[in-house]
Amino acid sequence: MNWVFNGNMDFGKVIGWLVVVALLLWAIWVWFDAKKNGGSINTLKRTLSDTPRSDIQRKEILQKYIAQRVASGSKVEYSSDFLATTVIGGNTNHILHFLLCIPTFGLWVFIWLLIGLSNRRSATIISIDEFGNIHLKKS
Repeated sequence: MNWVFNGNMDFGKVIGWLVVVALLLWAIWVWFDAKKNGGSINTLKRTLSDTPRSDIQRKEILQKYIAQRVASGSKVEYSSDFLATTVIGGNTNHILHFLLCIPTFGLWVFIWLLIGLSNRRSATIISIDEFGNIHLKKS
């Protein structure tokens, strides 16, 4: 850090470090976005069933799916036999991030912004039809 404070700033190093930080922030953003959208960057398309299921089977299928969502970081806000609402994301501790900006001379603002944007609350309504197919609706 001596090259920053002695008056002889090397702009090549500054730009290099800014590129490294930008790539790191982009990688973190992709990771957070993948976690928010179900835990995987690659999602597979599934075929819908056309075989009617009993109520007990539908409840079991829905409960297994909800358990997978909870394991990937979602919280269950509402649950009934054939409908559930899960929420991912939460509150950002803005006071902590403000305090971290002080000793880092404001550089923590970029990380704070990334965390604040990735922690947005996202609710998903999960329903199951009479064939045992799971349907998702983002709200």
